[in-house]
Amino acid sequence: MIIDGHKIEAGAVFESDICVVGGGAGGITLALELAAANLDVILLEGGSTELDDATQDLYKGTLVNSGCHAPLHESRHRQLGGTTTVWGGRCLPLDDIDFEERDYVDLSGWPFSKTTLEPFYRRAQVYCEVGEYLYSSNLAVPSAQRDMIPEFPDGEVVTSALERWGPPTNFGRRYRRQLEDSPSLRLFLNSNCTSLDLAQSSDRISQLTVSSLKRNNYYVKAKDFILAAGCLETTRLLLASNYIQKDGIGNHSGWLGRGYMGHIYGSIAKIKLKDRKSNVVYGFEKTRDGIYCRRRFWIPEAKQRERGILNFVASLDNSPKHDPVHGSGVLSMSYLALQTPGLRDLLAPGYQRKLALGRTEMLKKRLDGTDVSTYGKHLRNVISDFPAVLSVVPRWLYQRYVQKPRIPGFVIKSKNNVYDLRYCSEQSPNRDSRVYLSREKDSLGMPRLTVDYRWKESDIESTASAHELIDAALRRSNVGELEYKRADREEHILDQVGDGVHQAGTTRMSIDPKYGVVDPNCRVHGMENLYVASSAVFPTCGQANPVLTIVAMAIRLADHLRELRRVKQAARETVVEVHEN
Repeated sequence: MIIDGHKIEAGAVFESDICVVGGGAGGITLALELAAANLDVILLEGGSTELDDATQDLYKGTLVNSGCHAPLHESRHRQLGGTTTVWGGRCLPLDDIDFEERDYVDLSGWPFSKTTLEPFYRRAQVYCEVGEYLYSSNLAVPSAQRDMIPEFPDGEVVTSALERWGPPTNFGRRYRRQLEDSPSLRLFLNSNCTSLDLAQSSDRISQLTVSSLKRNNYYVKAKDFILAAGCLETTRLLLASNYIQKDGIGNHSGWLGRGYMGHIYGSIAKIKLKDRKSNVVYGFEKTRDGIYCRRRFWIPEAKQRERGILNFVASLDNSPKHDPVHGSGVLSMSYLALQTPGLRDLLAPGYQRKLALGRTEMLKKRLDGTDVSTYGKHLRNVISDFPAVLSVVPRWLYQRYVQKPRIPGFVIKSKNNVYDLRYCSEQSPNRDSRVYLSREKDSLGMPRLTVDYRWKESDIESTASAHELIDAALRRSNVGELEYKRADREEHILDQVGDGVHQAGTTRMSIDPKYGVVDPNCRVHGMENLYVASSAVFPTCGQANPVLTIVAMAIRLADHLRELRRVKQAARETVVEVHEN
């Protein structure tokens, strides 16, 4: 059943076994898993099925350093499906080392190993529509060329590690019918949770205050409440529910809103391969079960520990589209299309377009367009390289907009086997990287967020060290080398630091309540019936995109709640049996 929050009378009260706040990947997964166990579930989504400017405005906030973080209302979507309505579909699990305590990474270590999460990752693969749980090219693409670069086998640098790409799955569109048809699930749209209301005992949530943009406050009572509204919005709700616990619910340790992480990513080097004719696997491949995938450079765990570096991957990529010096008509055509009103929103909506055009330039310099002389240079590239444009562009458009599954991205073969090396590196936990409430309020009267995104010097040093390892391995194998774009490598990395897309860490998981916000089962420390299902609980973030892990953790939480109810029911039946005897 779907209910429109705009049409609910003020003061109305709804009851359920479980209330889930947030209709993104985690929230939808939880709602479906719990409803399948015949639990009465209410799923609250602040937006509707389509994006709405007035609703999206609720996400606006303040950035302490605007050059290093995406605008809060551009990197997230407040609608059914959440940000999966605009994501690319990249999926991969965290690595074993991400769950381990590392003596060179402060605050590292999850309360459990990857083994605990493995069965849930396999089930998450189904929700994300990414096929088999295989992340090695040797297993997933057995008929393909064994080495990504000929004569460069796996060793101190691995190139057989894969990332998989879904359709991409829009959770709102893909699972709407199941949400609507489930007899034990009610989906409330345009229903924004504005407060977690504590019971008198202060260790339980008694109800939620909910409102549409019409300010028609109504209430939801449940036995258990799960916050699945994304990293930032979940944290804002906990901080803002401060009528009794003045620092916010779950802030007993002072960690609520702290430890905010993303990823360190950019490009500081090109990879130059010696044999210009060698058959390099530069783009997307299909797995044996028909899923698009890509190989990357990965620093294996033993080498990470030996060198004391964070988790790191890097991919072969095109030269930056925005700079016409690349001389490619295909890249210039792509750039001009992404700058053309009407067409650009179809190709890459909103913040995705800024990333495609060159994230450093868009974030740091605040460029909203291109000067006339640069347009001219791009046009000259298109004209001079027109045969390549005719050969590549129509085929890619077919693969992207007609073929199913669609190709995830756009990587062209280099004429001289020189590629950009685009990296994604783990960011270590940092207590000073945080989000907190501002004095400004949104149209529902809730305080907006302020984001003070920070990183450590060791994050930058680690990224530079990973490049050195790749360069050394290429040279030892005599297949190529890295050519750095600037001599001041660490400064170049620092100039590109910025995230806001892969948000994690603000309600970190810990065994000891003194060092986190939620326990190993994602229950808020000190609260009997409040849970978090979000990347906000991640103690560390690894190098992987967070969606697959969010979905896996949601499934794990659903199983945990079902088991708790089974145990409680068995206990009640035992008591009845004892009394009857």
